[in-house]
Amino acid sequence: MNTLFLERVVPHMKEVNTRLIQSQIDGQLYYHQALEYQNRNMKADVIKQKYEQITREYNSQNKQFTEKHDEIRLAEASKREDILKNFDDHINSVKTQMADDAKKSREENTNVTKDTEELKEKYEELKKETEEKMGIMTTQLEEQGSKQGDIRS
Repeated sequence: MNTLFLERVVPHMKEVNTRLIQSQIDGQLYYHQALEYQNRNMKADVIKQKYEQITREYNSQNKQFTEKHDEIRLAEASKREDILKNFDDHINSVKTQMADDAKKSREENTNVTKDTEELKEKYEELKKETEEKMGIMTTQLEEQGSKQGDIRS
């Protein structure tokens, strides 16, 4: 009996125990694999949620950046328009001033020309008067000189 027990029962028990242990190992392995799968799913969900949150933040910041960029672009365009308008106004002001100055210069030139003509006419009159007076004085001096020469003789 002992031999029968050792020859048949013990190997059979070893085989049953081996299967039982293998079954328990497989069950625990399956359980750990299921836990690992759940952990990975949870991690994947957390990563997905973080990705979605980061994406929302990125989109929000991108929208704010775009709005700020458009605001700055419009402000700069407005400044450029103001500068161009100011420049055009300044150029027109300078052109107007130059036209006014040219008109005043022409008027002054005309007045100076008239004054010059008048002075020239007065000069000519004075010259004639002076020449006439010089002629009269010369004649008078000659007459006085001849009278004195007559008186001396």
